[in-house]
Amino acid sequence: MRSSGSNPITLTADTDGECVARRLPSSTTDSIRWGTKLRVNKRQQVLLGPVNGQTILDFPLIIFSYGRYCLDTVSMSQLEWYATQTAARQGPINASLTFVTTDPIDDLKWRDKVPLYIADPVLGQIPIHVEARFMVAIDDICLFSQNVMAEQRQYSCQDLGRFCQDQLLRSAFMKAVKQLNRPVHLLDSYQDELTTSVLFNASVSALAMGLKIRDLRIEKIRIPASVIKSSTSVGKDRGTAKESFKQGLYGIPASLGLEMVIPRSVTRLLPTTPGELPDGALMKQAISDPVQYLERLAHLRDRGLLSQSDFDDHKYGLLRVK
Repeated sequence: MRSSGSNPITLTADTDGECVARRLPSSTTDSIRWGTKLRVNKRQQVLLGPVNGQTILDFPLIIFSYGRYCLDTVSMSQLEWYATQTAARQGPINASLTFVTTDPIDDLKWRDKVPLYIADPVLGQIPIHVEARFMVAIDDICLFSQNVMAEQRQYSCQDLGRFCQDQLLRSAFMKAVKQLNRPVHLLDSYQDELTTSVLFNASVSALAMGLKIRDLRIEKIRIPASVIKSSTSVGKDRGTAKESFKQGLYGIPASLGLEMVIPRSVTRLLPTTPGELPDGALMKQAISDPVQYLERLAHLRDRGLLSQSDFDDHKYGLLRVK
């Protein structure tokens, strides 16, 4: 609040720099008097709406753009409803003014210390850290005031960045990883695909908050070195498979349904040379039910994980045993 001598109080607020939104009165002991002057700066919008703790749907909302206004019913007929809430207009206006910047807030950082835990069917819950930059614009001042700013009197760039991280980006990243359906330890190789998916998922959720997220750039995905070490190297030491059988490929439950990494201890169960059959339980299954075993090999072939020649070699080897 700013006073100009004996004239009525003039309400204005800066929303530049680190501050993206302010709510006046700045104290619960202050109030908005009839005849108060309102000044809205450039690149700013102001929402006249309910005070804290009251539902926004119960109030007629008024949005002010750049300019000067006088808060009385003579100058603004929209305030008639508020006038009926005070006896003979002796009391204050039962409302608050929320000043919000219309400038986009850029170069926000996503580098929180809390890891995201991504489920891997073989390696378990893997903690990863994401480093990214993004930009946010406040698109709907009403939704932003109610769903993001809530009861806070002042909202900073840091507050907005933290809200987007915790409420939008983290869940959007988890969803994007599931949609990408790639082994967790290879996520760093799919940053472009992840960025596109995260931005889409986060943008959909942001609309309900009155926000627009743009220019998201995932700069780094940090995966624990122990995870990289425990997963075998690309090529002969690693097999990838997507479980789609009732009993589960290699005994893995079908309920997992995730792209997975098969460590060396499991890939040794696969036939590796023409005519060679797996040992142990898979040996018994291959001999007792060769059709189902060949179907599993065909599945790997169709996924591009087994060449046609290798498939034929395993098939002919199995027929020779029979």
